[in-house]
Amino acid sequence: QREQGHHHTGNNLRLAVALVYETLRRALGVNGIIPVLAALAFAFSPTFWSQAVVAEVYALHNAFAAAILGGALWLAAQGGGDGQAEVVPRVMVALLALVGFSLANHLTTVLLLPALATAILIAHPRLTARQWALGAGLLGIGLLLYAYIPLRWPALHDGRLMSLDEFVGWVTGSRFSGALQLRAWLDDPERWRIVGRLLLEQYGWPGIALGIVGLGLMIRENWRAALITGLAFAAQGFYGLNYLVPDIAVFLIPMYLIMALWIGNGLGVVADWLTEQAPARWRHASLAALVTAFSLLPMREAWTTGGSFDWESERALEAWGRAVLNLPLAEGSAILVDSEKIAPLEYLHRIEGLRPDLSIVVLGTEEEYVANLYARIEAGQTVYLQRFLPGLEGVFHLRSLGPLVEVGTEPLSEPPPLEDEQQGWENGIVLLGHRSDSEHVPVGGQARITLYWQATEPPMNNYQVRLRLVNPSGEVVWTGAPAHPVSNRYPTVAWKGDEIVPDYHAVPVPYTLLPGTYALQVALAPPFSDDLVPLSDGEKWATVTALTVEAPRGRPPLAGRRAAITFPGGALNSVDAPEQAPDGGTATLTAGWLVGEGGFWTESTLPAEGGAETIRLPGRTGEMRLEARRISTGEGEALRWQIAAGGLRCGWLRPLRDSCPLATTRIEGETVAQAIANFDNRLLLTGVEFETGQLRPGEPLAITLEWQSLRTMEEDYTVFVHLVGPDGRLHGQIDQWPVQGTYPTSTWLPGERVIDRYTVFLDPDAPPGSYEVWVGLYLLSTNTRLPVIGPEGNPIDDKVAFGGLLVPER
Repeated sequence: QREQGHHHTGNNLRLAVALVYETLRRALGVNGIIPVLAALAFAFSPTFWSQAVVAEVYALHNAFAAAILGGALWLAAQGGGDGQAEVVPRVMVALLALVGFSLANHLTTVLLLPALATAILIAHPRLTARQWALGAGLLGIGLLLYAYIPLRWPALHDGRLMSLDEFVGWVTGSRFSGALQLRAWLDDPERWRIVGRLLLEQYGWPGIALGIVGLGLMIRENWRAALITGLAFAAQGFYGLNYLVPDIAVFLIPMYLIMALWIGNGLGVVADWLTEQAPARWRHASLAALVTAFSLLPMREAWTTGGSFDWESERALEAWGRAVLNLPLAEGSAILVDSEKIAPLEYLHRIEGLRPDLSIVVLGTEEEYVANLYARIEAGQTVYLQRFLPGLEGVFHLRSLGPLVEVGTEPLSEPPPLEDEQQGWENGIVLLGHRSDSEHVPVGGQARITLYWQATEPPMNNYQVRLRLVNPSGEVVWTGAPAHPVSNRYPTVAWKGDEIVPDYHAVPVPYTLLPGTYALQVALAPPFSDDLVPLSDGEKWATVTALTVEAPRGRPPLAGRRAAITFPGGALNSVDAPEQAPDGGTATLTAGWLVGEGGFWTESTLPAEGGAETIRLPGRTGEMRLEARRISTGEGEALRWQIAAGGLRCGWLRPLRDSCPLATTRIEGETVAQAIANFDNRLLLTGVEFETGQLRPGEPLAITLEWQSLRTMEEDYTVFVHLVGPDGRLHGQIDQWPVQGTYPTSTWLPGERVIDRYTVFLDPDAPPGSYEVWVGLYLLSTNTRLPVIGPEGNPIDDKVAFGGLLVPER
């Protein structure tokens, strides 16, 4: 079914692009190759392409949008004339049918209706009553697709019929209504910057300039077309300014489509002028130059966009969704999820019919999630969380079920059957044992482990769980980030009585590991302390299980950019080095190797002052030496990486050498030193602005953060801004991707500065006293926070705290 969906989506892409071409040629009168190039510019625009290679509604929606706009432009061009009297009624009836089917596919079709109504007013087509009735009937037939919802409803809800309120809610998308804030365009200047940035990302400044010129020429040459496309563009833009969702870019695709029409129209006008007015001796050369220059736009998009999409993230999300729905979830339970994870769960749940008894819920705001959670708990329904909700640890019993968190009203008193022997720590915390479904894991995979904890008495302090892998020689080959139990959501001080706490961990098996047997060990320690709590026998680390690491299934992926360095018996085929590193800190280079039939990675961390490390490759007797030398360049200090060994060939058909250059890392001294916080040498917090003083319950706090990226990041980190009261509890928070969810960290360029604004409301029942603003980042999939790195390169915290807020007595 998924592959059929991808096939149909590809057809919808081709249809939408073909309709853009036909609109330019037939409705706007643009001839030659220019309509082809404009249609291709739209086809390769990053957002449209991203939606056209997955099973989603947006490719078909924009095919409908292109057809409706093309029909409206052609209709308006007739201007009420009788020259094509027989054709106009047929076009009018077809447009009404298209609107019906398009509304059934995506409700934002309503944004095109003002432009269509304007075209009808301009054309005032003379239709008979029978033709109007036919058009209205076809529109209604398209809307009849909505009848599938109540017909399908009983099969998914234990035979219960769908109520009218439920039907209206599904059709209108009322569950997302909280995201539509009709004053955002006026109250929030950031929305204008977001929409402008998204437009710029599609075509770049050359494309934007061509679009503006094209619109100007359209206003002069064809005011009807300018009015219709301008109305459609403005309606889509207004919606984008006011609909506050992270994936707003996909809702703006019709704007990108209209921009392609403006670009094609403008170039068509220029081409016509050259054909008619330019001197004959340079007419053909100027036309060729115009077409050649314009062809660079879709070629650039194809070059940059095509290579940035693959199926790995979709496959990973689907695998995650299947694993979740195969968990022993309670019958008739609910999963509260975020907007990233709703897609695979909803697809598998609705389309493939996995666990039809479940309710899978995504909502707009934190308040809606909390209200929904409490309502379901009060109704006796079991609730699982896939997203963070604050304050639950003081009210409920939290426990892991795989990557989900079960919100319990009663403590767990009996563990499942466990074969392990209990291991206890001096602080009174006991590891009852573990369960795992993956003790044989290929390199690049994950070992899924659930630890079962119990405290002989309620802990008085917080202790974080630390995991590591140790090879048979006793060397530590992997260390996980410290985390509070239950996906960082159930600190030990919140444990109640002698409850049993299942604690899930996904242990990644990095490509730096060779096949073999490794010991998975666990320790407890206070946050940001190297003082591990001793076990009852005096040891610091307890062995949980033996993990068998198998050879990777296929060759490892490239680590960063390609390299082509060969040596007898193998090759260095990829290198990933940071673009920047803090002065006085460290830098880590990852290299991908092919040796014999297999491949693996090595990670080398060297000081920014320079250094060297010996790399031993399996099956090769000679040694490789990785060197990092501090050099001075015209732009400042840098770290130059190279590999040194005998018999190296630094590229295709290059002569043999004793060393090969790998990469260069800029040293950022002043920037890092002046930053407020360094988050894991990945990004810097360089500025924080908010108004200090009194803040009353229920009032908003506007806070502006300034970030600077230090390196390319593959992950999308969630920013949190928390208001923490004198009682140490959260009394206001917001967690989202940067820039209102529209600018994930995986898209940031090294060295880029990002202005990131938030509005956090203080809870209406917040107690009086002094408050702090906590700022940090975490990875949503694991809930693991990025550590704040101190001057010596050690983690010192997982947040930054700012004072200066006072809530007065009531």
